[in-house]
Amino acid sequence: MDFGEVRSLVNTSDDDDRALAWPALLEAMKEALDERPSEVSDVWLPYVLQALERWPDRLRVAPRKWLNAIIRGEHVGVLMALVTAIDANRVSNPRFRAMCERRDFTWVRHLHFEGHDFKLATARALGASEAFTNLSSLAFVDSKLGIQKLRAIMGNPFAQNLVALTMSSCRIAGGDIASILRLVSFDGLERLDLSRNYLMDRPCFEALAGAALPSLRRLDLSGSWAPVEDLDVLLGASWIPQLDSLSLERSHMSMYLDGFHRVGAINIEALNIEQGIRERVLDSGLRPEVAAVTAETIQ
Repeated sequence: MDFGEVRSLVNTSDDDDRALAWPALLEAMKEALDERPSEVSDVWLPYVLQALERWPDRLRVAPRKWLNAIIRGEHVGVLMALVTAIDANRVSNPRFRAMCERRDFTWVRHLHFEGHDFKLATARALGASEAFTNLSSLAFVDSKLGIQKLRAIMGNPFAQNLVALTMSSCRIAGGDIASILRLVSFDGLERLDLSRNYLMDRPCFEALAGAALPSLRRLDLSGSWAPVEDLDVLLGASWIPQLDSLSLERSHMSMYLDGFHRVGAINIEALNIEQGIRERVLDSGLRPEVAAVTAETIQ
């Protein structure tokens, strides 16, 4: 592969295309480095690194074999500068706790767990670790979290520097959110994903609405709210006018648990019309263009 093909891969602009291009980019850089190390180190690598700064950190995932080599104490080489993320899905709890005890993961800016049997001991290890001092993005998806785990994790100083936080489908409840908002000042948090947490309740929305989130721009609560009163609490938050994106798909499961279940199937669209959900959104403090998109996508 020549430099033109590498340049084409790294300058892909769509995130889905970038995710597909990433393995090919790493392989191309490795092959080129083996063939012409000086040219790649002096010319290709600086160009690629500059272009990659436009990519989200979460897409620049370290290959499994590189991660294994680091854990064994081996040196990966100059291409290690390309990666900024760890996908911990297939890393066992004991192995991740061992990673937390090391100090050579300062290159990690995004850490991702999905479908992970995340143990309390692992949460405590992450919370006490000095390995991830430059972490700015943390994601848990389909990984059961609770108040003890959250308090342990958010006790790490990196929590104060998070720009993006995802806790999707993690059975987050009201008290959990209130607790971490008391524990951490998320002054730099720009993106918050709390989607598909059907246990979220009024205390959660009250804590969220009352929180100081001066940098928040994108909030995803799809599948995490049901009663219209909770929506009203949320739309009254002081940071609502600053949002660029708000996802508010209604939760079927929450409606069932909160006593909204009716005979037969729940018709979410009919209930939204009956309760004037779209009108509530359009009349909120959201910027008109954001409110229009949010109202259009509510189901």
